[in-house]
Amino acid sequence: MINRGELEKRREIGTIHASRRTASSVDVERNGRGDVMSVRIGRWRTLTASAQRRIAEVRELHCDRVAVRLASGSEGDSRMGCEIWQLYDLQGQLLASLQTSLDGRLAVVSDYESRKASRLVRNRRGEMETAESWSI
Repeated sequence: MINRGELEKRREIGTIHASRRTASSVDVERNGRGDVMSVRIGRWRTLTASAQRRIAEVRELHCDRVAVRLASGSEGDSRMGCEIWQLYDLQGQLLASLQTSLDGRLAVVSDYESRKASRLVRNRRGEMETAESWSI
């Protein structure tokens, strides 16, 4: 909030200073049990938990990025559920995502900056390898 008296004084100098928000670019809202209910990244990106999608984890990274882990479906049924890691910049732009089946045998990586995606499968050595790639 700008103090009108200060505003008048600064007009004499020719500059007006307004404070910028100094808090984190990430706001996490939790319920009484500590579960994440919503995440706001930057000014406009908001992720909200629902019955079908749980926000499992939010990490602010040192490289000015935010990683959000989402879980969907039933954890007891690997055919229906998946886990998704999404990577955002501090303005809320989605940069990349990794979606894996709950059994860990299948994954899809999407790079929204290069506009490419790849399907990964687990090989006999237990490592993930690219099965196919495409433009998005």
